[in-house]
Amino acid sequence: MGRARMPRGRDGIGRGENGARSGERGDSTASSNCAFSAFAEPGLAAWKSCEDSGVSLSCGRAVTCCETAPLAAVRQRRVRRATLRSAADTAGESERRARSEGDTSIRDAKNSAAKQRQRSSKIKISRPYMSPKTAALFRNLENLPTNTSSFGSWFEQLERVLAEKLSDVSLARALKLTVQFSRKSELHRRATNEFVISKLTADPKSRWSDLQSNAARSLSRSNAVTLSNLLHSVATLGLPLSSGFIAAWDSAASKQMPEFGAQALANSMWAFARLAVRPTERFRAVWIIGVGREVTHFTPQNLSNSLWGLARLDIVPPRGFIDMLSSACKRNMSQFGSQELANTLWAFGKLKLKPREIFLKQWMVGFDRNMHQFTASELSSMMWSFGRLKYRPRDAYIGKWRSAFEREMDDVRGFELATVIWSYAQLELGSDSRLIDSWYRAFRKKAKLCNGHALANSLWALGSMNLRPPPGVLNIWMSEFEGSSRLFSPQALSNIIWALARLSITPDARFFEQWYAYSLRTMHLADSHSLAVSLWALGRLDIVPPGDFLEQWLGLFESRLPQANLQDVGTALWALARLDIKPDSTFLNEWRFAFQREAVASEELSEKVHDMVSWACSRMSIEGISGISKVDAVDPGDTDSATVASIYVADSLSLVSGESAGADADAGSEALDVAKTSETNREIAGRPKSGRSATKTPHADLISSDESDIEDSSRAAP
Repeated sequence: MGRARMPRGRDGIGRGENGARSGERGDSTASSNCAFSAFAEPGLAAWKSCEDSGVSLSCGRAVTCCETAPLAAVRQRRVRRATLRSAADTAGESERRARSEGDTSIRDAKNSAAKQRQRSSKIKISRPYMSPKTAALFRNLENLPTNTSSFGSWFEQLERVLAEKLSDVSLARALKLTVQFSRKSELHRRATNEFVISKLTADPKSRWSDLQSNAARSLSRSNAVTLSNLLHSVATLGLPLSSGFIAAWDSAASKQMPEFGAQALANSMWAFARLAVRPTERFRAVWIIGVGREVTHFTPQNLSNSLWGLARLDIVPPRGFIDMLSSACKRNMSQFGSQELANTLWAFGKLKLKPREIFLKQWMVGFDRNMHQFTASELSSMMWSFGRLKYRPRDAYIGKWRSAFEREMDDVRGFELATVIWSYAQLELGSDSRLIDSWYRAFRKKAKLCNGHALANSLWALGSMNLRPPPGVLNIWMSEFEGSSRLFSPQALSNIIWALARLSITPDARFFEQWYAYSLRTMHLADSHSLAVSLWALGRLDIVPPGDFLEQWLGLFESRLPQANLQDVGTALWALARLDIKPDSTFLNEWRFAFQREAVASEELSEKVHDMVSWACSRMSIEGISGISKVDAVDPGDTDSATVASIYVADSLSLVSGESAGADADAGSEALDVAKTSETNREIAGRPKSGRSATKTPHADLISSDESDIEDSSRAAP
């Protein structure tokens, strides 16, 4: 009977059943084997050094001195092998037992998996064939040129690719490469814009229409990455999308939402905002669930882009969702850059959702860390956000903000100046002379850059703070208004005349000539608020409007009476009485009906409106108004008879956002102010007027336009 073979370890040491070392036999072969083993194992380095030095040691002696490390490893390997064999035997026995007892669950599972693979193989995604020539063009497009001389050939290859019948995947790839090209430099961006306008969007029946139609047919089979990349690239390049494509994308993305990662979730909402397309309720619902699933993986850019997109689309999610995003922002605040900080705060302001105090404290820490990196656009959007939220930061923050704003003053734009002064009015910062003086200095330099809304809103803010501007600033403002061809909305014109009346500034005839001309051209677009406040201001200034203006005003306001609120109705009658203008019976009947309707609808008639209407009815000898008793004409010096009109004035103001996320935006204020004027005797417009108790009041809710571009800090990468 042959001798049993002894198992050998990795270290070359033979083992018997009792674990004895073969080296203990003392033969030369075992000795040489042990010498090799000792040389190979780091644990026996000492033994090799003895042999090298000529010291004669028996193999057994040497191994005995140094055996601990290799023997322990061998024992561990043997135990591990035994354990694996035992587990395999146990599994095999369990399977045999299951089969013997008729349990076919394992076999059923295998059959089910096979059937699933068979079904999947039948639902293969059919993609248009991509020729080797097209594939080669794609490879060439991936080499983005740096020299302008190579731009032409690159766009020629892109045009050849887009001439193919591309699937959604190929189209997403081509557009993504175009986006990457545009971000190389400003020259790349301009070249891309020219290509998009001239080759893709110039003609409604251009190649772009065919491209999106072809892609829309395969969107239902697209994965999450393709869907996200496609929509993001389209939004970045500013390409228009048909309603059919949007519906197909929305439906496909809603089904694929469980596969959307953090970047895809953020990019999709950002893209919808850039395209000014509001997603369906179904998409919004699954998107919120997806964000909740992936929020721990959101980067600062993902968080700011998501909030920016929601705010730009005026989508107000549940408060719990906002708190979740706020907590994620707070955890990542140390990584927020200047754009993320500005855009996140802008989003909260746009949605009128005041974040928790602990979030604001962390945000302030982030502001301190990035204070020297903010742009003028970001600084203006921050202050606007605080004004919108009616949250006045501490003086320390305002001081740091002012320093940063003064540093960036050379780069500030006209509408950003209007944003800043509007924010001062909301936060009641008119008493901060240094802050106001810095704004005056900026306005002197940048007044020519202000559009009509910016000029109107700037003057409105000064009026609401009751700050009469220095002569130099007022003269610059007047020259820009009178000598320009700017466009002014009815709300802007009513804001302008209201501010002048509030500050008791009576402009010259040239101003009124221009103001009447603007008003006559746009009055048909005015609502009851703008009409009422305009006439209130003229009454406050004792300016009787010309006949054509008054005739048009009376006709339009009569048509707006069904939509007018109680304040509009009362203010208009007060202004007519103030100017000694008595309308015809048709107007008065419509006015009476509107007043009674609004008085009944109101829970309680405001004492101020009551006083205003009572005085006007007495002066105009109007009787029979329910709830209003006739009173004697008020004494101009009677302070108790000071009339008050609370006027709602709306206007537009745009904010900036960077490409990246930035900038589309709303603003508001409701400041009811009461004032009276002393008795005066003036002759204006050739007609003597006696001084009367006058009202100061309107409050303005500046509504910034949807060009709210605090554009995303989104360079959202697919």
